[in-house]
Amino acid sequence: PALSQPQNWAVLDATRHLWASLTKLADDVTQQNKLMTDYTLNAEMGVGELAGYLYGDASRGIEIMKLNQIDNPLHMRAGTTLQVYAT
Repeated sequence: PALSQPQNWAVLDATRHLWASLTKLADDVTQQNKLMTDYTLNAEMGVGELAGYLYGDASRGIEIMKLNQIDNPLHMRAGTTLQVYAT
């Protein structure tokens, strides 16, 4: 009942947008038929460096950013575990 109050509509809208984004991401992964895997960084690096290492294409860093919550895409700490598409 509290969520039906106008002051809480922003929370409902944000939840709907989050659900839609997650659904789209799941559909994209399914359509691409790509397997996901965990990857733990062995050294400090940026998203572009990691994409270049994994996929041979630094521009695919956006895929890594879409799959993970990354605070600073230019500097990720060693030991960080990320979800990536399996190569």
